[in-house]
Amino acid sequence: MNAENLNMGDNHLANQEALTADNRREHKRFVMLEYAKIKLADEAEISSVLVDLSLGGLQLRSRHQYEAGSIVDISIGRGDTEPIALQAEVRYSLPVKKSDLFATGLKFVTTDEATTRKWVDYVHNVFKDQGENLLAD
Repeated sequence: MNAENLNMGDNHLANQEALTADNRREHKRFVMLEYAKIKLADEAEISSVLVDLSLGGLQLRSRHQYEAGSIVDISIGRGDTEPIALQAEVRYSLPVKKSDLFATGLKFVTTDEATTRKWVDYVHNVFKDQGENLLAD
C-alpha cells in the first residue's frame, strides 16, 4: 500500500496539528498502515485504512464521514493474526485536505478484559515489529 496514494504524508501531519487543542493523549501512538473494517448499526461494513493506533484508540482514513459521538464496531487484523473486534466512539471525522478522504479518530469503549488483552498484545506486536524494522535498516 502506498501512503502517497492515500494522501497521508503532509495531510496526516496537518490534521494532527489541527487537532492539537483536543489532543490530550493518554497513550503513545504508533504510525502504521493497516486495513480495518468499520460497521455502524444496520449498515454495511466500510473498508478503511488505519494510520495510527494506541492502547486507547486509533485514527483511520476512509471515504465515509462518521458522526462524532456515534458508536462503531471495528475489526482489525494483520495478515499474521486473528482479527480483533472492538467497539469505539467516534471523536471526530474531518475532511483530509486535497482528497476525498476523512480522518476519523476513535476511542475504544470495549471494556471486556479478554478483548482489552488482545488489543494490548496487538499494539505490543506493532511496536515490536517497528522496532525490529528500525534495527534492520
